[in-house]
Amino acid sequence: MAWKTIVISKPARLRVENDQLVIAQEGTVAFPIEDISALMIESPEVLLTSFLLNRLAEYGVALLVCDRKHLPCMAGLPFVGHSRLAAVQRMQLETSLPFRKRCWQ
Repeated sequence: MAWKTIVISKPARLRVENDQLVIAQEGTVAFPIEDISALMIESPEVLLTSFLLNRLAEYGVALLVCDRKHLPCMAGLPFVGHSRLAAVQRMQLETSLPFRKRCWQ
């Protein structure tokens, strides 16, 4: 279950190693990607790999990028949905018209 929000406010290099987000600044620290719910990048001097973006999307991590005033200017949300969500959407699409009308009453 994802529960961590990571904020990068200093220059850093971000990469993936063993399904962990590796942050290299003055030192190196790693977090399991499956524990991350959102990654916010505040510094304009952050380098990251496309493989990291791919892994963030696969784990459903939201990516927020901030401008010079530290205000969010971009949100990256993955297209990959959770398997249960897709199953619920399929069931909703397959419901009968009378049932849908009763739900809206």
